[in-house]
Amino acid sequence: MKQISIAIDMMGGDPLEEKVRREGQRLRHKHHATPTERAVEGITMLAKDRKQNSFEVSLFAVGDEKLITESLAWHGALDLLEDFVTIHHAHTHYEMDGTLVGEGGKRDTSLYHCMQLHKEGKCNAVFSAGNTQNVVIIASGMLGRLSNVIRRPPLFIFLPTKNGQQYALLDAGSNNQVDAKGLYDFAMMATLYYKHVLGKNDYSLGLLSNGEERGKGTEITRRTAELILANPELSPHFKGNVEATHIYDGCVDIVVCDGFTGNIYLKACEQSASTVGEWIKQGIESESLLSRIRHKTGYLLLKPVFDEIKYRVNPSQYGGAPLLGINGVVVVGHGRSDGEAFYRGVKVAEQFILADVNKRIKDHLI
Repeated sequence: MKQISIAIDMMGGDPLEEKVRREGQRLRHKHHATPTERAVEGITMLAKDRKQNSFEVSLFAVGDEKLITESLAWHGALDLLEDFVTIHHAHTHYEMDGTLVGEGGKRDTSLYHCMQLHKEGKCNAVFSAGNTQNVVIIASGMLGRLSNVIRRPPLFIFLPTKNGQQYALLDAGSNNQVDAKGLYDFAMMATLYYKHVLGKNDYSLGLLSNGEERGKGTEITRRTAELILANPELSPHFKGNVEATHIYDGCVDIVVCDGFTGNIYLKACEQSASTVGEWIKQGIESESLLSRIRHKTGYLLLKPVFDEIKYRVNPSQYGGAPLLGINGVVVVGHGRSDGEAFYRGVKVAEQFILADVNKRIKDHLI
């Protein structure tokens, strides 16, 4: 039976609401927890389904040993330390703004220790919901890159379409400047992930541009299109340029762009969703008592619809974004990842390992 070991950064993530203690009981919702508590929630979920796997999994819980042990105890999961979880103590960690917390330097952080375990071959993959740039820089520096791949790995994320499906965007913020060969490599790596991890051979591929016409875009994107069309494996799936206004229609499965463009697109989408939510809230909280009653009644009737929308845009269902092009397996979760996101992020890492994606990337790009 194949054995897989994954290191989880137990300290990486956004600090949410403070823990509440009342009469010795910790009262909190799953989103009102520290990153360590949310990570432990994910670990307990992983423990429940490990017997269904066709492979053996073990975890390194990397971070403050005291906090990890306390959270495992609260979940009644200390028995997992016997054969499933190994606590690897780290003195300090990175906050989401990149600052260090605790005694010690960079080499004492939970993230650095995760990468060190991976580099030494003690684990097969790393999952972190910490600061993305820190993860990219430390992973690139410690693990190195696959030969002939762009200097920094692209951030590969999944987003929902309006028909309930999903599409992949890369690069979402790792490489601000990329030449045509770099964008071509992004496209190749993404399609290999789609085929061998997601099991989808009928994917479609497009370049983010300012117009669908073949002549639109920059010199770099036009040259990228030529490289893709010259590849007999990619060209049948290539739909050419795609505009941002059509991506949510599900026009393609994979959207390729440089990290500067991708990050602006991503943040604009996130803020648009937040703004619409705020408008709805303002509309419900009308100044007129009669209007408030009418609006809140309508909200209650439509609540199942709002809940479905909330689920579609919840990053937890995607787990995390693999860093493609790293000489190892590193998955980055959203800073607000809950227990489900930690669970799904580790499952993404497992699938990446089992599909031997890095070997396939090397075979195609070298």
